[in-house]
Amino acid sequence: MYNIIYLSTMCDKNVYKQIVKNNGIGISPQMQNYNSAFYKSLKLQNCKVHSLSILPYKFKFHEYFVTDNNALDIPKYMNYKQGKHIGKMHTIINTIKSVNSIKKSSIQPVVIICDSLNLSLGIVSFYSKYFLKIKTFGIVTDYPDSSYYKKISFRKKIYKVILLFFLHKYSAYFTLSSYIGEKFKADKMILKGQIEISPNNDNILNEAKYNKEVRYAIDGNKIVLYSGSLTYENGIDNLLDAFEIIENESIELHIYGSGPLSDMVSNYSKNSNKIKFFGFIETENLRILQANADMLINPRPSKQDFVKFSFPSKNIEYMSSGTPLLTTNLYGMNEFNDFIFIIDDESPEGIANAIIQTFKSINLSDKSSKALEYIIDNYSTGAAGRRILSFIEEQVRK
Repeated sequence: MYNIIYLSTMCDKNVYKQIVKNNGIGISPQMQNYNSAFYKSLKLQNCKVHSLSILPYKFKFHEYFVTDNNALDIPKYMNYKQGKHIGKMHTIINTIKSVNSIKKSSIQPVVIICDSLNLSLGIVSFYSKYFLKIKTFGIVTDYPDSSYYKKISFRKKIYKVILLFFLHKYSAYFTLSSYIGEKFKADKMILKGQIEISPNNDNILNEAKYNKEVRYAIDGNKIVLYSGSLTYENGIDNLLDAFEIIENESIELHIYGSGPLSDMVSNYSKNSNKIKFFGFIETENLRILQANADMLINPRPSKQDFVKFSFPSKNIEYMSSGTPLLTTNLYGMNEFNDFIFIIDDESPEGIANAIIQTFKSINLSDKSSKALEYIIDNYSTGAAGRRILSFIEEQVRK
């Protein structure tokens, strides 16, 4: 077996709550969930996993910055209290020392799995590969060369060039899509995402089914739910406009999340009885709400250049809820076509029509049940963990 050092921005629930409360999001919920699921998938394979995390530098709660607590699901935070730039240098040095200490004390082979889009962690991985002779695996959830990154300042472009240098220095990669994988010469494993299935999942689904039946009996309302970042890139404006078009007052849009368009969403909700905005909510509660909804929707426009550089892991989360998924035809989703409903026309009118027609479908529950079964078999932390460990073993033998 292996000693795996997991380098990321993952943090435990209490610290994450503090970051969200005091600094906005800071760490995206999607990345927090992705790292948490990845980490737990390794633990399920009986690997010794050391989680070393770097928090956002604007985070003010210094008592969380340096801790020796490396218990299950509690990362060891590497940050130092000093100012942003000095703090980063000390944090990088501190993390390298921790990696070296783990390597020296380990009888088993040591490998690093790293969130490669964090430059500080990329520097640590680079040093570990070339000076400590450790196999390094980069997790690439996006590629910083799409058109999305071209609309940035000169200083950020310099940062991107440096990031790209370190990004191409890993031993092997885990990527969200084959399109990203093509950017690297080293071996790679396509890992579109994974999801932690709660031990109480059956109870959650049964309770959700009962709640829906009660709601239908009382008012007949149906809930379309969106959760995630509120941005133009995610198509929130089109989704809001779609509900301005839908005349059926019994179809409600419930939005959970935060982002640049929070004020826009709030204004729409104040002017429409069909749109309800609940702001940011913790993942555990969100999973229950997703199961209790009648439809989950992902309106992200599929024609944006950056879309092909990533995979909508949100859709895997959606499908794990047992609730029907309506989504635009995003890159990499062909695998799931038998289990989902597609928005062909991504205009507000097209989205409105797709919602209405999907609710008329006779195989809503059949598709959502098959989607849940497929996700458990292929994208649960247990299933993904076995594939990850097999890939690591293959690379270490080389």
